[in-house]
Amino acid sequence: MQTALINSTELFLKEVLSSYKIDPSIADPPVILETPLYGNLVPQFLNFAAPGMMISIIFFLAVGLTALIFVVEKKEGLLERSWIAGVTTIEVMFAHIVVKFFIQAIQIILLLVFADVIFKVEIKGSIFLAATLIFLEGLCGMSYGLLISSLCEQETEVMQVALGSVFPVFLVSGVIWPLEGMSPVMRFLSNFSPLTHPIEAMRCIAARGWSIFYFKVWFGFVNASAWSVGFFTIAAILFALRK
Repeated sequence: MQTALINSTELFLKEVLSSYKIDPSIADPPVILETPLYGNLVPQFLNFAAPGMMISIIFFLAVGLTALIFVVEKKEGLLERSWIAGVTTIEVMFAHIVVKFFIQAIQIILLLVFADVIFKVEIKGSIFLAATLIFLEGLCGMSYGLLISSLCEQETEVMQVALGSVFPVFLVSGVIWPLEGMSPVMRFLSNFSPLTHPIEAMRCIAARGWSIFYFKVWFGFVNASAWSVGFFTIAAILFALRK
């Protein structure tokens, strides 16, 4: 509304000056916005929110894929049978991740197709690079799901822990509200979220077309990988201690 009023006022002044045979450029604003290097002159909220939503959706779906696995297997006695047969905890965890990998690959393909074809989300960078980043964040979600599964004994506990921890992560990661608009305390806390830096990397790929050689992009990959390894390691330790 404010932009429309300013443009209308400028147009009106130019018409008045032209009618009096005065140079209408006098009414030009002191600062003229040219074509931006990245994005559009009138940015769309969809292109800002879509990269964060894609990362978040895959992360939450991955948590749901693995959070209940070991809780159900422990209740049915399948986990104890595997241990008695000589299968290690790491092998069991890797087996579940490999199986869920194919499900996640289908989810990522469908997500990118829907984003590009139906919602017309602008991705200026490499689709392969964006898909790889989303896949790494999916691995992070699966590792976090395994961690939740190692801590809980009942399905209700899993749901409470997952929902109680995932939504705060979603809110402080800059998915909807930009990090630049947060308070200093919230912006500091956002650095400890597994979604914040991968989302920033995804935005740089989608909106700016950056490659892996830019700091924000490769740091997003490193951050997602580090969280994945950390969650997986802690889950493996907890399973080994409770074995």
